[in-house]
Amino acid sequence: MLQYWHSVFARAFWDSLKTFNTSLKLIGLGVLAAIATGLLMLLFRGRKAFVEHLITNIAIAFGGAILAWSGVFVYQFIRAPSLIQAAAVQNAKDTAKRDQKTEDEAELKRQLADKDSTIRDREGEIKKLKGRPPCRNGSGSADRISPPIFSDTEKILLTNSLKAGRGNAITIVTVGGTHATAVSSQIQDAFREAGWTVQINVIGSLNITIAGGAISGRVELEGLYLIAGNSQSPAVQTIVSSFEMSRHAVSLNGSTVLRPRGDITLYVVYGNRPPS
Repeated sequence: MLQYWHSVFARAFWDSLKTFNTSLKLIGLGVLAAIATGLLMLLFRGRKAFVEHLITNIAIAFGGAILAWSGVFVYQFIRAPSLIQAAAVQNAKDTAKRDQKTEDEAELKRQLADKDSTIRDREGEIKKLKGRPPCRNGSGSADRISPPIFSDTEKILLTNSLKAGRGNAITIVTVGGTHATAVSSQIQDAFREAGWTVQINVIGSLNITIAGGAISGRVELEGLYLIAGNSQSPAVQTIVSSFEMSRHAVSLNGSTVLRPRGDITLYVVYGNRPPS
C-alpha cells in the first residue's frame, strides 16, 4: 500500500511540474539566483535592505508560486490513481498484443513450413505419376495415364489469377470417370474461391455421331476445352491466362464437336478416349 501511494504522489508531483512546463533543474536554478541576489543585497546594502528584499522580492514571489503549484498538485493527486490504472491497463494490452503477435508469427512460420513440405510432397507424387508408363489392360490396349492434378501451388496461382474475372459465370462440364472428377473438383473450387458463379454438369462419356458418316461412339478428346461465343471477352481471356499461369493450358474453341452450355463453358475431359 505504501508503495502504491508513493507512486501516486510521484505521478502527481511530476505531472504538476509539467503543467508549468518546468523541472527540478529550473527550480534549483531559480533558488540559487534568489540566494545570490540576497547575498549581494546583504553585502552591499546592509542587513535591513536584505530583510526587506527577502520579504518583498523572494518570500512573496516564492510563496505565490508554491501556492499556485499546490493547487495544481492537489488536482493531479486526485487524477493520479485513474491515470496510473489506465496506464497499467494500456501496458497490459500492449504486452498482450506483442505476445500475440509473436505467437502469430511463430504459428504462421510453422504453417508455411508445413505448407511448403506438403507442396513438395504433392509435387513429388505428381512427378512420379507423370513419369509412370501407361499400363496395359487385358485387351492389350494402353490405359490412359492419370490426368495432371493441380498441385497446391498451381491451384493457388489459378485462384488468384481468376479473381480478375470475379462476378462472371461459367459452366463446367465433367466428362469421364474418377480422374476427370478429381481435376474438375479442383477447378470448380478455384473458380468459386475467386468469386465466379459456377454451374456443374457431369457426363460419363461423349457419345456423338460423326457428321457425314454412320459411325457413332466416344469422341477422342482429352484435356481442358474452353468453349465461348466471344473468345476476346475479358472473362475468357482471364480464364486462358489464368490456366497458362498455373501451367495447365486450355484449348480455346479447339473442338468442333463440343457445344457451349452457356456464355462460357469449360469441358474437363479425361478418360473418354475410345478403346483402340
